Amino acid sequence: MTQLNASASAREGVGTDASNVPSQPTVPLNLESHLMPTSPLMSRMDEGAIISLSQNIFHTKCTQQITGYGIKVPTIFLNASTAVLTHNALLYEPNTVLNTTGALCCKSGEKTGRSPADKRTVAEDVSKSHVWWGKVNIELSESSYAVNRERAIDYINLQQRIYVTDAYAGWDPEHRIRVRIISTRAYHALFMKNLLIEPTAEELRSFEPDFVLYNAGAFPCNRYTEGVSSSTSICLSYKRMEMVILGSEYAGEMKKGIFTLMMYLMPLKGLLPLHSSCNVGTSGDVTLFFGLSGTGKTTLSADPARKLVGDDEHVWTDKGVFNIEGGCYAKCKDLCREKEPEIFDAIKFGAVVENVVYDPVTHEIDYTDCTITENTRCAYPLQHISNVMIPAKVDVHPSNIIFLTCDAFGVIPPVSKLTTEQAMYHFVSGYTSKMVGTEMGVTRPTATFSACYAEPFLAMHPMVYAKLLEQKLLKHKTDIWLLNTGWIQGTIDSEKGRRIPLRYTRAIVDAIHSGALKDVRCQPMAVFGLMVPVAVEGVPAEVLDQRLGWGSADYDAQVEELAQKFAENFKQYQSEANESILRGGPELVAQVGAPPLRQLARPVEAAGGSEVEAPDVQLLVVGALPHQVARGHHEAEHEARAAPLQPEVERPGELRGHGVAVLQPLVQRLHGRLVGALEAVLLHAKHLDRAVAVARIVRDYHPELGAAGEDQAAGLRHGTRGLDVLEPGAAGGVVPQGDLADLLEQAPLLSGDDDGGGAGGKVGSQLERLLHAELANGEKPPSTSAQRPQVDRDERVLLPVVLDHVLMFGGDGGHLVL
Repeated sequence: MTQLNASASAREGVGTDASNVPSQPTVPLNLESHLMPTSPLMSRMDEGAIISLSQNIFHTKCTQQITGYGIKVPTIFLNASTAVLTHNALLYEPNTVLNTTGALCCKSGEKTGRSPADKRTVAEDVSKSHVWWGKVNIELSESSYAVNRERAIDYINLQQRIYVTDAYAGWDPEHRIRVRIISTRAYHALFMKNLLIEPTAEELRSFEPDFVLYNAGAFPCNRYTEGVSSSTSICLSYKRMEMVILGSEYAGEMKKGIFTLMMYLMPLKGLLPLHSSCNVGTSGDVTLFFGLSGTGKTTLSADPARKLVGDDEHVWTDKGVFNIEGGCYAKCKDLCREKEPEIFDAIKFGAVVENVVYDPVTHEIDYTDCTITENTRCAYPLQHISNVMIPAKVDVHPSNIIFLTCDAFGVIPPVSKLTTEQAMYHFVSGYTSKMVGTEMGVTRPTATFSACYAEPFLAMHPMVYAKLLEQKLLKHKTDIWLLNTGWIQGTIDSEKGRRIPLRYTRAIVDAIHSGALKDVRCQPMAVFGLMVPVAVEGVPAEVLDQRLGWGSADYDAQVEELAQKFAENFKQYQSEANESILRGGPELVAQVGAPPLRQLARPVEAAGGSEVEAPDVQLLVVGALPHQVARGHHEAEHEARAAPLQPEVERPGELRGHGVAVLQPLVQRLHGRLVGALEAVLLHAKHLDRAVAVARIVRDYHPELGAAGEDQAAGLRHGTRGLDVLEPGAAGGVVPQGDLADLLEQAPLLSGDDDGGGAGGKVGSQLERLLHAELANGEKPPSTSAQRPQVDRDERVLLPVVLDHVLMFGGDGGHLVL
């Protein structure tokens, strides 16, 4: 007979001997005054009896439900206590001990990380149109799922005891999901007891699961089952609201399976699920930390000065943010109290520590020993953190969002501020370096792009989440930051490169929370256009400025290489991406949504008016960056991809669709004199009836530029945000105004002609005509002439700052006279 170890005595440590558990709880019934003539026949039960009766009903119902799943085992531990689960893990599971602080140390067997290649999603009518099918969500037939499920049930039925855990996913009662976990290991039950949200005793009496997870991970799947590629299978059915695990005892598979479920269900309700941590300041300000495993979400959100909401998974609603989980799952590699006191002290009785090495005599853990795996982990309930927010939800919208990337190639700055467009682009790209141990087979960091910083767990197309995020950002005016918690001053393989110290990252985060970085002066990063703060208290300049930290020209090549990777990765999203997302990427990369740029087979006029060859500019293609154009060192693969442009021509001299503003003569004048003078030549066509080329010229500060020069350059940049470039002339023409006039005055210097005539006048005439075509119908921005600082005509090193604008050229057959 199936017995349910759910009585108080069973949960307090009684073993698995069936004789110790009564088959039916006794319910006392008190009959009172039933023979009195003035009283009707009645019965009354005291409060304890009512609870016992409701528990009995619930236990009976659970037994029937579990039997309905096809499970029949001698002993079921239903919602057992932490003490009982710890006792059973020590009693029945090999290589399981308590460490010196009372935490349960367990081994997950062969699998010490997730197995994304073995994840499958069942192709079903109810979900097929919503799921993002491909490498993340690999199809599995319903018949193959049935085979896997039956195999899991068969294995579960071979056990003497199993563990059933009922819990919630989500702290918001309006949006939470009721989850039932059926597992064969006490360690797995304790893990999920920590990671999900425990119902109250009253809630348990009426608990009806929305979703059931069968963990038979100690048993392999049949690798000959259609749609299965190995002896491991993690398959999810949205129709049946079930998940089956075979061939992996790594507990993280359960956690991420529930997260994938929420990534599917929440967008259907218009809610945004996020792979992020969250904390709240004393003033009530909310910060979200986005990032993949190993980027620092858990570490940075565990801040003693702020209350923790959660470390990994959240949902952004119309009211605020709620945590999906009831606990934390932190990396343990090199853990020490000095660097991460909150996590270190959370590892005590009730916590689960996975795959760590400990002293066989004292059971003291050596967190620096990664002999078993780099992916050592600990799982503990939120209550183990002293300054946690319970319930883990806030009815306030985030004021700051921090994207975390662990860049092992030393390119991304330690901190930069993003525009909304850049935030969308980087959210969809989700760049980081896949760190060792987080997945099976990863033994050294590799560049990876994980859409929405959560690609392995996405159920729908990334643009579904991106559009939801865009709506939130625009509505709530949230500040967005990109932090690199990876390498500085070089790559991971270089002698000089090192991982940024945690104290610097914490100083940056503190500055964000204090508001110190909100209006700080910034300088643009080459190619990517990220605005990098020039100073953060407690962080050296050579750390903030990656170019300065590298101290070599190799940095430029590394930047270009990474930008190429961004371009290649984003091609898969171009059909769904809107213009605002495309504009947020590295220069030229932002145009992946447009037809490829190809060779412009037209001559280009030089500054003196003569036509010159511009072979390098003619090789402007998607993936060929302007730095390579300017420096004349295109690689062979770029040349091979160049092909003649074949535009649609409606009238002679007018390109339809896409054209290129050729700035080669300007590049020739600036090359050798300035650092990164030409950052981008970016194509952007808004209308089919004319070509629009957008050339954004951003200068990169020269290391030797003095402080006074930097201040002057920054002042000029900040004084030119709104350009009063053109106004109608008296004769119906156009006259350059404001900063454009200054730009045109500098043209002789740019061309090497100091007499103030000739080329300067020609530049003015041509730019006036070209700009008029684009701006005639637009709203004239407010003039900023009065606030412009004076430009020293002899300080040529500052001239590129004058060009720190977006200049729009239209028509004229693709010619640009400089």
